[in-house]
Amino acid sequence: MFIVRTNQIGMGPSLARRVLFHSLELAQSFRTSDTLKNVVSPFDVVHIHRFQGLGSQVFAIPKTNVVATVHDHALVDTRATAIRKGQRVDRLSVVQRVRAALNNRNLKNVRSVIFPTSRILSTHERLGLSMNPNQVKVIPHGWKIADTGQSRTILSGREGSRVFLYMGKLIPEKGLALLLQAWGDGISGCELWIAGSGQLSQECENLTGSIGIRYFGWADAGLKADLLAASDVLVMPSLLAENFSLVVAEGMISGLPVISTEIAQPTILESGVNGLICNATPTSLRDSIYMLSLDSSMLTKLSKGAKRTASELDFDVHGERVLATYHFLENE
Repeated sequence: MFIVRTNQIGMGPSLARRVLFHSLELAQSFRTSDTLKNVVSPFDVVHIHRFQGLGSQVFAIPKTNVVATVHDHALVDTRATAIRKGQRVDRLSVVQRVRAALNNRNLKNVRSVIFPTSRILSTHERLGLSMNPNQVKVIPHGWKIADTGQSRTILSGREGSRVFLYMGKLIPEKGLALLLQAWGDGISGCELWIAGSGQLSQECENLTGSIGIRYFGWADAGLKADLLAASDVLVMPSLLAENFSLVVAEGMISGLPVISTEIAQPTILESGVNGLICNATPTSLRDSIYMLSLDSSMLTKLSKGAKRTASELDFDVHGERVLATYHFLENE
């Protein structure tokens, strides 16, 4: 087996850099290079995780069992998000449609295309990706929380309080400023725990100890596990489109329902099943937090949903499903 994964060097902020990167990528999609053919020729299965940088030529390697895992929306959108100005894209631009059509052509050579969720699959289909149903598999990504092997004291909130946890970069784009606005002067019977570092670290440090906020700084693996074990709800107020969010996966593996903005809306989150999706406004986010602070039956229902989702995220189960795909292709 040979695994192909390239760096997403064309995803930076410079427009000129992005245009050059994707122009070269598009040019490389018309013909499979002899170098690539020679590199992969000894292998029975070639598994592609990222094609950016090589172009979709990697899907058209002749006489090879090619498996492709989709991590985002890069097959149909150079930004990989299918979001523009905070809104879902319903129709691609002309340039994006040409690129998607070329990717479509090369994908016909792929034996199996793995999508992490049905939602990502349906977005690709809506934006014009056309595949044989026999090519398509939905296999959730696998993840596990690292076991540090250390015995630590489990954290706890005030007696009787409900703990809402934010973990991640402390920057406005991740919605922390939105969360602090939504939290306002606090919510009775609740605590907001914040872990991470970044632009808003000092503001979080200044707020700790007041209005129910506790700031923990950057969380290593051990502290992260403690925070997840002691919390009731994970809050993801991001103002960026999220695909497979690792922090959301870790939250659900820990049995935590997730509150997310509709912009972020991680692919494994189903509103009313394992969490809640709100508008990206302080009022809407506060309403969702307030609902779970009062409604214990709803919290219990969503926690059970998160645990069911977690069973699909087991890393060993994921590995077995992918290996079964390899074996099927080899023996077919």
